[in-house]
Amino acid sequence: MSVVKANTAVSKPGTVRSRTGGTSSTRSIDTSERSRSSRATTSAPGPTVRKRTSADAEGEMTTPTGAALLRAFVSRYAPMPPGRTVAEGWGAGTRDVPGVANLLRLTLSERELGGGELEEVAVLESAIDHVTPELLAAALDIMLEEGALDAWASPIHMKKRRLGSEVTVLARPRDAERLTQVLVMQTGTLGVRRRLQWRYVAPRRSETVTTSLGIVRVKVAGHGDALRVRPENDDVVAIARSTGMPLESVARRLAQEAEAAIRTLEDGAPR
Repeated sequence: MSVVKANTAVSKPGTVRSRTGGTSSTRSIDTSERSRSSRATTSAPGPTVRKRTSADAEGEMTTPTGAALLRAFVSRYAPMPPGRTVAEGWGAGTRDVPGVANLLRLTLSERELGGGELEEVAVLESAIDHVTPELLAAALDIMLEEGALDAWASPIHMKKRRLGSEVTVLARPRDAERLTQVLVMQTGTLGVRRRLQWRYVAPRRSETVTTSLGIVRVKVAGHGDALRVRPENDDVVAIARSTGMPLESVARRLAQEAEAAIRTLEDGAPR
């Protein structure tokens, strides 16, 4: 997939980065201009641009058409996805902008092909020192129930040498605002840092395997010598409880039998 990134350098910019499909762009707005019409001197950007971009600026570095295209095709802000640069071009504007070059850059890049997928996630973070461990654990469970991709807490030292926890939540970008409010409500935190980030997702699949201890769900990744099979922890715990066997023994036995079963299936699969 190809990616195009456009950057504009201007004086006193108010910058908006956006991405739609495989396109990432940066728009900047100059704040030092006034425009003259045939009837009067008015502030710029004009009403159309200001309404479509919600820009608090006197000057403009885009047209109503350009602003309309951004509003129509760009649904959210996003960083430039990683990839290999194929081509890059520069153009210069005709207006002299004090303090910075008035330039436009276009970058064409291709995503590197690999065994996995890159997906964009929102990272929510908050430092917390006023919540008990029991309530914090429950709050993390609630975040997962509310649709977070993952949630965890790490020990940290905060102001005045207080022991606290760094709460981190991974979310789909569309869920970031909602989960931010859930985190605030469940922990009482007064601030949440938020950023967009790319993560690599290795190929994997889920299988159900019959073993000597019962039917278990497993995650399968890789093939051949790199095959990895991991039983679902909930199934390991359930079997350990029902049989009275140690958790470690159950986990090791299930992993061995499940891997043997998966290898048998792969060896018998048509090539």
